Amino acid sequence: MSYSRPFAEGKSSVPRLSLKQIRAELTPDQKELHNRILKLRNTLVAHSDLAMMNFSAQAEPIEVNHDQPLWLVFAQHDEGLQFYKWKDQIAFIDLIQTVFSCLLTTITQIAQADPKAFDINIHFPET
Repeated sequence: MSYSRPFAEGKSSVPRLSLKQIRAELTPDQKELHNRILKLRNTLVAHSDLAMMNFSAQAEPIEVNHDQPLWLVFAQHDEGLQFYKWKDQIAFIDLIQTVFSCLLTTITQIAQADPKAFDINIHFPET
């Protein structure tokens, strides 16, 4: 569910993420797996929305030089989705690493212009 959450339509005001937004170029197998995971989330696992979210993120400055800090976004969540077959688990781990790398690159670039945009802290808000 955690992987699917950013790509799924929810009941909250949090906008949906797309692979295009984070400039993720997936292989055909990765695209198929991505779509399969989203389908699992929507049909078998659960619908995920803000009421069940346990997520935090914050932009922190890393001193690279004395003129301008490099702002990195640190995020945490504590949910996961397991697959029955080992091969599927390995493919899913690879997909997560690919998407996360693209996401990290994109949000790091955005954080340079507006670090406060990533001061986010949502922990099971009341509905």
